[in-house]
Amino acid sequence: MKYENFKFGNDTLVFWDAFKVELLDFELENKKIIRYFRKKGFGKWDKAAKIISRSGLANFREPFIIEPWNQILIDEANVYGTLIDENKEKALRGIITDQEVLKETKMSVAKIVKENLIWVARGQMVCHPDSLIYGEIDEIWYDKKTDTYIVGDTKTATSVDKMTYWYQLSIYIEILRALNPNKNISSVGVIDWVKIKKEKWVYNKNFDESLWQDWIGKVATINDPVYKARWNAKTPIPIEETNSLIKRDLERDQIIKQAKQDIELISQFKISSVDVFKDKLKKDPEFKESNSKLQSQYDFIKNKLK
Repeated sequence: MKYENFKFGNDTLVFWDAFKVELLDFELENKKIIRYFRKKGFGKWDKAAKIISRSGLANFREPFIIEPWNQILIDEANVYGTLIDENKEKALRGIITDQEVLKETKMSVAKIVKENLIWVARGQMVCHPDSLIYGEIDEIWYDKKTDTYIVGDTKTATSVDKMTYWYQLSIYIEILRALNPNKNISSVGVIDWVKIKKEKWVYNKNFDESLWQDWIGKVATINDPVYKARWNAKTPIPIEETNSLIKRDLERDQIIKQAKQDIELISQFKISSVDVFKDKLKKDPEFKESNSKLQSQYDFIKNKLK
């Protein structure tokens, strides 16, 4: 059975307006490639060419804060998540052998096949047609029977039914709908939740958080003493497997409405970057009031989901 048809996705969906924006990238020290969009027709360093990212906006609605003594857990989780993502990508594109396909990938594919869906895009960069916001969609599936496209994400976290994840998908749904007004983009967001856990971290009983307060606000690295201060090592446990598709009607839950209004805010106040967002909060009373109302709305929806 065919699990993907990326050509169909490219032929039927628009992901950005090539006349308005260009997709660029740069490489970090760890060899990770960062992709981003800029408006066309501006100089290389012109700030007017900037476009705010989905993650930049999301971090204002719900800042991701990690204590430096827990950074080791986040780093490990990112390594595992990247491993699963890359393996699925290679498997679907047929560039690895069956023996190289991880069990997590097989679990994901089996669920999608059972739903009678196929992949039509993966790791797909998208940018709003008015050059307002951009991001990278993990999964886009297609239901041939209903001629419907479904936006999804793969998560390997301990819990996934979170406002921050649904908000992310809602922004992508809004971008795809704006780009493809004649296509049926489902309001149901889907999280492919897959995880195999074979060991867990052992807590250091002698850890005293008060001794590490000077590290608050700093990003710990593997060479910093705080990095391994809270966690001794890992110990084997009976294998735990998580394998589910988590679905939410994001229209019903008002999260798509939130995403749409936030995108309108970006448009109205010409928010092109995180720096502009911060500056507006300090200097523009009208923006501060509008943003505060939307933040309250975001927090209200988040509390309803709990």
